[in-house]
Amino acid sequence: MHKQRESIVDSKRNLLFVKILLFMLVSLNVQANGLADIRPYLQPRFGFENSFYNYTKPDTVSDVRLESPSEEPHIGATLGADLGRYWGIELAYDYIKTNLLQTSGKKAGDYAATTWLGQLRFRYPLLQERLVPYLLAGGGIGIGEFSGREDFSFTGGGSDTVPLGVVGGGAEYFITDNIALGVEAKYYFGFHPDIWVGTKERELTLDAVGVTANMRVYLDELATGKYARLGQQRPARDKDAMRGYLSLRGGVAFLTDRNAVPEASFDSTSGPWPSGSIGMNFNKHWGMELAGDYGRTQLRSPTFGKITGYPIWTISVLGRFRYPLLDDKLSPYILAGPGLGFAEIGDPDQPLSVTGLGGGQDNSIVAIFGAGVDYFVGYNIALNLEVKRAAFFNTQVKINGQSETLSPEFVSLTAGIRVFFP
Repeated sequence: MHKQRESIVDSKRNLLFVKILLFMLVSLNVQANGLADIRPYLQPRFGFENSFYNYTKPDTVSDVRLESPSEEPHIGATLGADLGRYWGIELAYDYIKTNLLQTSGKKAGDYAATTWLGQLRFRYPLLQERLVPYLLAGGGIGIGEFSGREDFSFTGGGSDTVPLGVVGGGAEYFITDNIALGVEAKYYFGFHPDIWVGTKERELTLDAVGVTANMRVYLDELATGKYARLGQQRPARDKDAMRGYLSLRGGVAFLTDRNAVPEASFDSTSGPWPSGSIGMNFNKHWGMELAGDYGRTQLRSPTFGKITGYPIWTISVLGRFRYPLLDDKLSPYILAGPGLGFAEIGDPDQPLSVTGLGGGQDNSIVAIFGAGVDYFVGYNIALNLEVKRAAFFNTQVKINGQSETLSPEFVSLTAGIRVFFP
């Protein structure tokens, strides 16, 4: 029976991939005359919690159900390229988490879905190409994972990787010649990972409709054909003028003091490490920004193993000194400043009554310093790589009634984009 099920899943996966491949071949054949005009882009996406991500069948398993709509934000990013006037190809990443509820209404834990999808995009520019409605379709893999157990009487969980498909559409409006703001809706289908409920393996249905706001940033310095000429009209380089910016990055982080106290130690951070800032360049060298970082780590006990998740985040005000090089195309910089660091106990892996862990959210003053580099791929767009260190980060928790000091200091490595206005 198990082999028969695997055979059916493999057949569905192969059929899905064949359909996608045929669709791509036909589309690219139609577009062949325009393939000389390639315009790459990055597209960060964000969906707000409540009503913006809805599961179509949240209660397919009798003993549990997915909370719908999700109360968590939906984050995503797309790397793609326009191929001529109408067609394009994309690689899209999405992450969403919701509550897994039991029939009693009690929360069993969290259930997260991660997808990696190859997509074709058909555009139809209007209003002198400023307004662009579009359709998309594709497929790839999805990962469903149970985590953050809250009801320890619930036995089950696990993770599974399965194929899925996607169709959708959206519309965007160009606010500059290389930056468009828009809204995108997607329907994820065929997303059916297995989950253990008690001693039985069941099939969840993660088919859903998700809506996100997005910013599509075109990298015209890397474009070919007629789009390359757009990049040549205004050179890609840093400027002396005062101008604001928004930076969006993602990456990884490493804790510098993992052996916090004898009763508990830190695991490495897990999941995405989002980082960003909004700031202003005052002149050729100096600037200032408001920056934020967020990540999740795990506390582990030598007696109980994993005992709880421990989210950490910082908000800081940083001075930034740049020294542009290579005709101002490459702009290395250093930054430093004070901030606040926050941490809290979240998603316990063991009952707190058993581990003796207690305490709520805590914060401390932190010092942030680091360095990075911007590489300009447009007159108002730079690819960004940054390393930061958070020091003097101390928080308090209670273990068996005693107050203990943890030090979730970290070093982060993130990459993304910096968009300048005007």
